[in-house]
Amino acid sequence: MDAISLESETEMTVISLVPETSCVLTTEQQDALLGRLMRERKETEIRKVALEAEGARIGANLAMVAQGLQRRLSGIQLQGEDLESDYLHSAVWIKPSELEEINKIVQLANDYREAIKTLRQISAQLAEAGWQ
Repeated sequence: MDAISLESETEMTVISLVPETSCVLTTEQQDALLGRLMRERKETEIRKVALEAEGARIGANLAMVAQGLQRRLSGIQLQGEDLESDYLHSAVWIKPSELEEINKIVQLANDYREAIKTLRQISAQLAEAGWQ
């Protein structure tokens, strides 16, 4: 891609954010680009932390279910369903929503990996432009 020259009275700098391409940006355009990248990085960092918290919450719920499986397998039952009276003393009630969370784990992990990938891409762009 050829470098683009923008006519302006402000300072112009050639930067490259994509390999083997370059363009001329005014200081205002650089500031706007830097602002966008910084905002996107901050939003992605917040998303990553939220995903980590969701993973911890799901993990804690699964740990309780796992503990029930290990200690009182005979008492495991879905909440709202009947359990024979012989096993009520060791009942471990599992909410249907807890089972649904198991299905969320893969999507949660995919979203988390995507956030990490996005952060790496933004950092690379900032580094390439000399804005680390």
